[in-house]
Amino acid sequence: MTTATLSAAKKRTEFVADKLGFTIQPDEVNQLLQRDFNCIVVDVREAEDFVKGHVPGAINLPESNWRRISGWRDEWTMILYSHSQTCRLAVQAAVEFAMQGCSVVEMEGGFMAWKENKLPVET
Repeated sequence: MTTATLSAAKKRTEFVADKLGFTIQPDEVNQLLQRDFNCIVVDVREAEDFVKGHVPGAINLPESNWRRISGWRDEWTMILYSHSQTCRLAVQAAVEFAMQGCSVVEMEGGFMAWKENKLPVET
C-alpha cells in the first residue's frame, strides 16, 4: 500500500470512530429518559412534523431557531434527532450547536427508528 492509501484508510477509520462517539441508539435514549440523566432531547424537524408525534419530553427546535439558543447548561447533553437515517438535519444541528459550545449526540435513525423500535410516542 502506498502512503496516500494508508493515510486515506486512517482518515476513514478515524471518521467512523468519531461518529460512534457522537451517536446513540433509540433504545439507549429511551433508557436515559427513564433515569435522571442530564440530557435534553431535541427534535430538529419542523413544527408540523413535531406535533404529529415525537419522542416523549422532546423539545422542538427547527432549523430557523438554531442560532437563537442560549443559556444551555454545559453539563447537559443535547440528544438530537430528525426524520430518519438519511435526513441530515440532526447532523447539521449537531455541528451548529457544538460550535456554540453545547455537548451533542445524534440519535441514530431519527424518529423513524424510534417508531420502528416501538418506543413510546408523544403527540
